[in-house]
Amino acid sequence: MKSANELKYLAEKFGWKVGPLTFGKIQHMNSDEASFHDIFNKTEYERALNEPQTKAAAKKEAAKAAEETEQVKAENTKNLNAWAGKKFWESELPPEELEKAKKEAEVFHSRYPQFVLNNQQNADALRDWLFANRLSLTAANLAKAFNALTKEGRLILNPAVCGIIRIQMGDGQVLDIKSESLPDYQRRNPPSIEGRGVFRKTVQKPIKILPAVEAVTGSELVNHPLFKTLTEAYDSVAETKRYNDSLSADEYRRQHGEAFREPLASVKVAEQIKREINSFLSFHPEYVLSEENKKHLCAYIEKRHLPFTLNSLETAYTDLVREGYIKPNPEAVVSSNGTKLVDYGGGPGRAKLPYEINRMSAKEYEEWIQNPANRRAVDALAVA
Repeated sequence: MKSANELKYLAEKFGWKVGPLTFGKIQHMNSDEASFHDIFNKTEYERALNEPQTKAAAKKEAAKAAEETEQVKAENTKNLNAWAGKKFWESELPPEELEKAKKEAEVFHSRYPQFVLNNQQNADALRDWLFANRLSLTAANLAKAFNALTKEGRLILNPAVCGIIRIQMGDGQVLDIKSESLPDYQRRNPPSIEGRGVFRKTVQKPIKILPAVEAVTGSELVNHPLFKTLTEAYDSVAETKRYNDSLSADEYRRQHGEAFREPLASVKVAEQIKREINSFLSFHPEYVLSEENKKHLCAYIEKRHLPFTLNSLETAYTDLVREGYIKPNPEAVVSSNGTKLVDYGGGPGRAKLPYEINRMSAKEYEEWIQNPANRRAVDALAVA
């Protein structure tokens, strides 16, 4: 370790100064500079060195003070509520206070519409709970009472208001479910077995929607499979979604017919369209494959409500070429089974058709004549 004089010399050489320090600055010092400050700037050096611990202690104290402040606020709020509750229950309220309490009750019911009004059991339970806890009649306090009393099964609630329905499955099982879940249960509806011996058979009975249950209480409420749904506060966004999701299977089928199409039928339609397109392309090698041309062809067919067939494609193509919407490539030639077919806008040119047919083998002609457009071309040639 260097002497004090050596450290003074180094301080003059490197510009070390006595003065305020930070913990970060100490971290970047070499041992000589740290020794210099430890000797000649001791108070500030020790303060900065203990800076992290000091900050941590201050933060802890601030958190403790904040916690105590919150506790005081909570205690004050509790005392104020207790005083307000005492005043509410022990003195005669003026008309304006009674009107205010009535509005608070209306706010509460708008948030908890499943709470059955005009029921003495419910009214007594809420009043007794508020009185026992010395709480005035406000929407927030009524909600507290509601949550506490439903857990004890002491209130009467209406499940139907919460979108809960009662159904009977095909096998006779009775369930309470969310209305939006009905399509799922319809898909999972189990079959039942009827009869015995040779008369034994599997029957798929439809689900029955039973009369709405409008009141549950006691153990039925506490043990209800959808207790959380039964006791949740009303949420307009969630309710809108629930309503949209609660369509019956028949309603959903009517509104979303495409979701119930026979998959095989859809595949067959797609394959048929593909065959029609391939047939059209085989007769029109001059057709330029592009999104623009495809758009014109589809628009022509859709506007005239034509079926998507080779005839419709031929009609659309001929008119669109004539009107200049589609520009063909007249030099294009397509080869098929060794036979070259040059197209002039409506299938092989009539003058060259006999020549092209004569060049085909029996097998090629058998495959070629399967195409309706080719059969029509041959028929037209025969008539001519």
